[in-house]
Amino acid sequence: KFIECLSIQSNGLIVVGGFTTSGTTTNALILRYLSKGTLDLSFGSSANGKMIVPLKDCSSAVSSISVLLGGKIVACGTCSGATGDRFFVLQLLSNGHLDETFANSGIFLSSSDLGKAESLTIDSQGKIVVAGYGVSDNKANVILLRLLPGGELDTSFGLDGIVIGASTLNEMATDVVITKSNEIVATGQVTMSGGKTDNIIVYPRDNFSFRKIIKALKRKAIFY
Repeated sequence: KFIECLSIQSNGLIVVGGFTTSGTTTNALILRYLSKGTLDLSFGSSANGKMIVPLKDCSSAVSSISVLLGGKIVACGTCSGATGDRFFVLQLLSNGHLDETFANSGIFLSSSDLGKAESLTIDSQGKIVVAGYGVSDNKANVILLRLLPGGELDTSFGLDGIVIGASTLNEMATDVVITKSNEIVATGQVTMSGGKTDNIIVYPRDNFSFRKIIKALKRKAIFY
């Protein structure tokens, strides 16, 4: 078992996400611990503190996790299969069972070879924003995806719920937050010609079809 992320519930319970491997199969994994550090045996489909979520025809791993106010758990990650990498978002009830009212029986899975999901956050309306990156023609581009609270793509965001960067550089989003004014800010890494890497901050704007990047270079901010 490998742990990639964690979140703390308001009652002190610790929720962690990652993956577990059995033979050649890798599946998404979510565990919950009591505040004293032992598994919460009231959690999971087998009431053993663990929830393993296999996704059909791919290896999956949780990369980011968040706990909603009502105790439901939202996690995102990457499903890697023969056709490439796809984003997934799953929602669990507070007892660790899949929330059948969310997306497709508790799991949203992007319909195309979208890329790798790295981080998620929840806005004040309960919409789920996922940040990551995809690779096309050996070049990485930032990807942002937004779901409605029920797990459907938010078609008011970007193109049918998805924004894909169009920079000539290699860019990856690895974290995302929502500001107090409900703006999305993602951070990540850019690789420039010659192989030099730097940090980026991505601000989607308008209807999120366009974006603005701040690139930190020797304490200067460059906008483009």
